[in-house]
Amino acid sequence: MQSVALSAEPRSAKRRAAVKKLRESGKIPAVIYGKVAEPQALTIDRKAFDDMLGHHASEHILVDLNVDGDDRPKRLAMLHEVQHHPLNRNVLHADFHEISDNDPITVSIPVESKGEPIGVKIGGGLLEHVLYHVKVRGLVKDIPEILVVDVSGLEANTTLHIGELPAPENCEILGNKSNPVFTCSGKRGTKEETPQEAAAAAAEGKKEEEKK
Repeated sequence: MQSVALSAEPRSAKRRAAVKKLRESGKIPAVIYGKVAEPQALTIDRKAFDDMLGHHASEHILVDLNVDGDDRPKRLAMLHEVQHHPLNRNVLHADFHEISDNDPITVSIPVESKGEPIGVKIGGGLLEHVLYHVKVRGLVKDIPEILVVDVSGLEANTTLHIGELPAPENCEILGNKSNPVFTCSGKRGTKEETPQEAAAAAAEGKKEEEKK
């Protein structure tokens, strides 16, 4: 994953009224957690933060955090959680987790398809995207921002599961291996015949033959 530069400042304002004034002035309250130091309250510029979110498919973003005037100004951190206002969706608060280049992390990344399935191209079926994010574990440098999956070999009435996804090099894809990610249905406008329906149709056909 590629990191994004973001500036922050230490924050002393923690009471509700002070935090409200902070937001009204175009700032966002935040906290950074980590193994090295105690949690630290921060302030981030709202416009810079919104721009960063707008350029990424996921809110799990790797950040080069520059904390102005701090004893440890340079921090590599993962944006862990973003709290939004329930009505206007404005950002209310952000949590960062400090990480190390050498420690594996687990992060949820988007899944996208590439190619046209055989079941769609030839069989007239329909590709269904079932699971839009998967959890991947590995070093920061090895985890991609998006997992692109080639679905061109998917035939009609078949499913691609988590356990069948190609893992990025040096990474592991987590989750229930049997969970579906992509499904290619049969020909549109038709439904697959069940064994019971097939048996009933065969019996009906036999009756028709006997009448002749």
